[in-house]
Amino acid sequence: MNGRLAHCTVCEGGRLKMNDDCTKVLCNGKFDEETQIRVPCSVEYKIEEAPRWQPWYTEEPTEEEIEEMKRLEEVANGGEADNGGEVVAGSELEKLLKDAEGLEVDTSDSKAIKATTAKLVKIFETNGTLDLPDDDKMKMKQVGPIVVGNKGLDAPTLVRTIAKHFGFKVAKAAKAEAKKSAIDCTTPANAPLVAAFNEMADVSSGRRFCQV
Repeated sequence: MNGRLAHCTVCEGGRLKMNDDCTKVLCNGKFDEETQIRVPCSVEYKIEEAPRWQPWYTEEPTEEEIEEMKRLEEVANGGEADNGGEVVAGSELEKLLKDAEGLEVDTSDSKAIKATTAKLVKIFETNGTLDLPDDDKMKMKQVGPIVVGNKGLDAPTLVRTIAKHFGFKVAKAAKAEAKKSAIDCTTPANAPLVAAFNEMADVSSGRRFCQV
């Protein structure tokens, strides 16, 4: 009904899988070949909200189709994915990187890690674009493990990694609004069913079912 599981849009590339009782879709992170570091990710998706590849391929996708999947994944990630290391001018990511200029990253011991995490959180709070938890303690608890799991990264790369993990408020709000506009049912409980019908209609004939 929902289509093939895509890659995680939070850590940008993590493999998604069902949990044991098939009630949620989970991501355990990914291994970054470039930095040779495992990027942690503990995101959970509702079954009907997990990223999917469309259409449903019955044969191995071609190289062109795989490239299109990657492009769609970048869009789903808020449009902040960079191409060849180039940051989009005027983007939320560019603003955040500018605010983080001059940041000294020290992960030599636990005290240094805590201090670095506090500096990062302060920068994120001042910038105000990342979708961080509201609670101050939760910010430290969630940013800290990412810093620990990515020792050796320079400041810009670390900031990018954290930004990909949390996402940007504007991008998430736009995505939520787009989803709401696309599936505006009189009976909210029917939304997943309407979405499934519409996806099948798009694949088979390009037509869409009425929203009920």
